Amino acid sequence: MDEDIKSNLKLVVESSMLRKLSKSVEESDTHYEFTIRQQHLSTNISALQELFKTVDLKDNSNLSNDILSSLILLSKELQSKGEWNTEESMNFSKSLNSGFESLYLISIDDILKSVITPFPTQTLFDLCLAKLHSKLTIQEFKHYPSLVEVYCLLIESLANYKVKVTPSAILPISLLLIDDYNKAYKLKGLKCCQTILKAQTQKDFLNGNYHEVIYISLGNALREKDLAVTKLLLECFMEFMRILPATEKVDTMDNIFLKVLEEMATEANFDRKLAYFAFLQKFIPIHGINCVKRKRRLFAIIVENIDMCTNQPIRKVMLDDTLKCLKIWIQYCWSGFKYTSDAKLISIMLKIMYVLEDKERKHIAETERLLEALVHLSGKDNEKQIVLSLTDICNKNNKLKKRFDKLLTNLKPTV
Repeated sequence: MDEDIKSNLKLVVESSMLRKLSKSVEESDTHYEFTIRQQHLSTNISALQELFKTVDLKDNSNLSNDILSSLILLSKELQSKGEWNTEESMNFSKSLNSGFESLYLISIDDILKSVITPFPTQTLFDLCLAKLHSKLTIQEFKHYPSLVEVYCLLIESLANYKVKVTPSAILPISLLLIDDYNKAYKLKGLKCCQTILKAQTQKDFLNGNYHEVIYISLGNALREKDLAVTKLLLECFMEFMRILPATEKVDTMDNIFLKVLEEMATEANFDRKLAYFAFLQKFIPIHGINCVKRKRRLFAIIVENIDMCTNQPIRKVMLDDTLKCLKIWIQYCWSGFKYTSDAKLISIMLKIMYVLEDKERKHIAETERLLEALVHLSGKDNEKQIVLSLTDICNKNNKLKKRFDKLLTNLKPTV
C-alpha cells in the first residue's frame, strides 16, 4: 500500500514539472506546455500536501530518494525565472516547502544544506545531477529551458551544500552551455563553471584527465568577442589554474598565456584590452619566471599599447593598466630582460615619458621608475650608452632636459 502511494506521489511530482517542449526555445517564442504545466500545478500542490502525510520518505529506499530528488528539482524550478513561471509559482514553492517542513522539520530547499538531516544528502544530490544530465544533452537541452535554470540555481548554492563534488558528475552541463554559440547560455555556463571550480581542489583532478576537457571549452570560449563573456572566462581561468595537477600546471598555464596573448594581439576593444591586462596582473605572479618564454609576444603588445597612449584620450583609458602589467613582469621576470632584443621597450617608454603632460604626475613618476629599472637591467655598457645618448639629446632641448632630468640624475651615479 505504501509503495502504491509513493508511486502515485512520484507521478504527481513529475507531472508538476515542465515537460519537454515540442519546439526548442530557438524555434518558437510560445509554448503550450507552459499553460499545461500551470494547470497541473493548480491541482497538484494540494494533492502533494495530502500525499506527504500518508508516506514516510525517511526510509532511504530507492523510491523515496527518487521522490525526494525530484522534489528538490521541482522546488528549484518553481523559483526559477522564466516564462513557464508566474507569481503564483513562487507561492506554490513556499507552500510546498512549508508543508514538507511541518512533517520533517526541514524544508525541501534546506535538505542539501543541512548536516543533521533524516535524508541521505549525498545520494539525493547525485540523483539530482543524474536526472539533469539525462535530459540536458547537446541534442535536447534547448527543449528543457526550466531545467537549465534549475541546474544554475543548484550550482549557485553549491558552497552551502554538505556534499562531495565530483568534476565529471557536475561539470558536463556547464561545459555544454559554455560551448553553445548563444551568449546567454555561454554566460550561464561560465558562471556555473566558476562556482564549481571554486569548490574543487587539486585532489579532485588527480584521477583522469577531466581538466583537459575543461581547458578545451574555456580555450574555445576565448574567441567570443563579448566583454561580459571575456571577464567571466578570465575569472574561470584563474580558478582553473588553481586546481591544475602539479605535473600539468606549467605547460597548461603556458598554453593559457599564449592563447590570451594571441587574443590581445588582435583585440581592438579597449574594455576587453583592460580585462586582459587585469588578468595578466594576476597571472604573471602565479606563472612567475615561466612567463619569460612568451616575452616577445607580451612586449610587442605592451609596446603597441604604450605607443597608442601617445594619444591623450587613449592614454586616459589604457596607460595605467599597461604600466602595471609591465611593472609586475619586471618584478617577477626581470632576469629575462635582454637589451639586445628588448631595446624597443625602452625606446617606447622614453617616447611616452616625453609626451606626458606635466599634470600627469602619477604616470610620469611610474614611467620614470620603470625606465630606471629597464635601463639598469640593460647591462653596464648599454646603461652607460643610454645615459650618454639621452644626456646629449637633453643638452640640445630644454623641454627634454626638464622632463628627463630626474631620471638622468638617478641613473648617472651608477654609470
